[in-house]
Amino acid sequence: MKKYVSLALLATILTSCGAPAPVIPTEEPAKIPFSVKVKSYDRFPKEYTVQKTGRLVGSSSIGLTSQGVGRIDAVLVKEGASVKKWDVLVRLKDTTANYDLRLSQATNGLSNVKNSAASTRVALDKAVQDAKIAVDRAQLDYETTVSTTKNNLEKATRDAGKSNLDQAASDANVTLTQLAASLDKAKLDYQNLLVANQQTLLNYNTSFQNSISDIRKFYSKIVYEGDKLYGFTPKYQNDNIDIRSFLGGGKAGNYPTLVTAYAEISDVSAKLDSRPATPIDEKNLIAQLDEIAQNYKTAKSYLDVSGKYLENSIISVALPQSRIDALIAANNGYKSEISGMESAWVAFRNGASSFLANYKNTETSAASGLEVQEKNIEVQKRQLATSQFDSSLNLDKIKTTGEQSVKNSRLALETAKLNYSTAVKNQTLSLDKLKISERDAGLSVSQAEREYEKLIVRAPIDGSVTKVTASVGADVNPGTPLVEIANRNPEILFDVEANIAKLLKVGGSQMIVYQDKSYTGTVVGVSEVATDTLLYSARIKISEPVSQLGQVATIDLQISSERRVLPSDVIKVLSEKRGEIQTLKDDAIVPVEIELGRIVGSNVEVLTEVPGSTRVILTNVSNFDGKKSFVQVEN
Repeated sequence: MKKYVSLALLATILTSCGAPAPVIPTEEPAKIPFSVKVKSYDRFPKEYTVQKTGRLVGSSSIGLTSQGVGRIDAVLVKEGASVKKWDVLVRLKDTTANYDLRLSQATNGLSNVKNSAASTRVALDKAVQDAKIAVDRAQLDYETTVSTTKNNLEKATRDAGKSNLDQAASDANVTLTQLAASLDKAKLDYQNLLVANQQTLLNYNTSFQNSISDIRKFYSKIVYEGDKLYGFTPKYQNDNIDIRSFLGGGKAGNYPTLVTAYAEISDVSAKLDSRPATPIDEKNLIAQLDEIAQNYKTAKSYLDVSGKYLENSIISVALPQSRIDALIAANNGYKSEISGMESAWVAFRNGASSFLANYKNTETSAASGLEVQEKNIEVQKRQLATSQFDSSLNLDKIKTTGEQSVKNSRLALETAKLNYSTAVKNQTLSLDKLKISERDAGLSVSQAEREYEKLIVRAPIDGSVTKVTASVGADVNPGTPLVEIANRNPEILFDVEANIAKLLKVGGSQMIVYQDKSYTGTVVGVSEVATDTLLYSARIKISEPVSQLGQVATIDLQISSERRVLPSDVIKVLSEKRGEIQTLKDDAIVPVEIELGRIVGSNVEVLTEVPGSTRVILTNVSNFDGKKSFVQVEN
């Protein structure tokens, strides 16, 4: 006890004298673990992902505009809709150009030309057929006449040496019977010829009256349209008054010529309306055909004058070029229609003229043949009744009569052949003209259809509608934008920073997410020039079709590098190009300074050669205190 007290007292004395107190050992507290995550340097990738967004569009797009003047009647698609080639997207209502009227006129014109051509072809075929039948009949008559004359001459020669009158009388009876049979056949053929000719004449008259009706309707139409456009009469003076001062350059120039031409067609139209239905025949044929031919010329003359007048029109707000073009096209449609009608008329005229010029001669020739045969029979009857068988006299009579019969038959045959040749030539010429008329009328319809198509906007390709600017009720002119359509080869357009643009490789594959579905795309272009926002445009093509264009897509850009890429949150930036990473070596945290490369998003390239086995700490160790903690690697 005394010993402990002495020690305490000694310590007190030493302290008071300034001597240091002895250190008394204390027990250190235990360190706690500091958990970190590590990753071998060689396990960091040489590529990284940058996420961007872009809009999915077609690889090419087409802006569709109005081709005519009108008002939008219907918009049949919405943005994003899929369409097929030739689908109707927008319909216009014709308000100015009368495309629908011109199509109707051209269609009616073609129909009239075809109907007229059909009846003309029937008439031409009938004329050729009748002429061929007439040739066959004349050929048979000629051969029969030659044969009969030859037999009669042989018989007469034999009779000249006969003395037996009974035998001669018997021979005469046989001859008389043959002649009677031949005469009966000739009469039947003649009656058939008369019936056929009357039917052909009736057909020509029907076609003639139809032609008169067609040209009467045509005249009524152009008189009405001309008055409505130009205001020649008080009835339509106030129609189209807003454009009349601009038509033809005003009431100068060829306006008087137009007035005169209109007066002429008005006069012809009135005469046609009051024209009696006079049948055509060989007596009035030329006069009537010439009259109708002149009507075609008068109509064509007026349309020529009207067309030139319209071409001199002054373009204005009230009368834009599109409306002038529409009026000229309508006038040209009438010209095509009347040209087709005239061609059909010329074909009809040629056929009717040829028939009417020759059918009487054919009938007369056939009637003459009948008379000759009847005279032969009368001679035979008289000779048989009076028993005057003066063989020598009979031989001379038979020679004379036979020669005349053969001559008449030959003349009839030559006339029939000439008629047939004329009919064939006329048919060929008329058919050629009909083909031209039908072609011209068909061209007019095609032109009118193309004009009418200006009221319809169709999809030129399979694709998707990306933009619709058309709205129902809006008035449009040629060139007004209506719809934009893109093809179905989808591409994504997006912008990237300069450092990413340098790393994107054309031809490289990228992953895209569009409408919750993943696609593989290929880089097809990277701009070399920055936009106003200092970004660079890039394009990725998707090989698979998509249901809808125009929406936003997400792109996971896979960027490749020749160096290891570390997350930016494991690097401490020291300067612009220098940084520091924390590594774990022998359970100690060791900082390693590195050179920094490109920084893209949250990824940084490391240019320093770092051993692959180096363990890089991924955890933030700024709060690590080695006195209190020890490093523990998480599994």
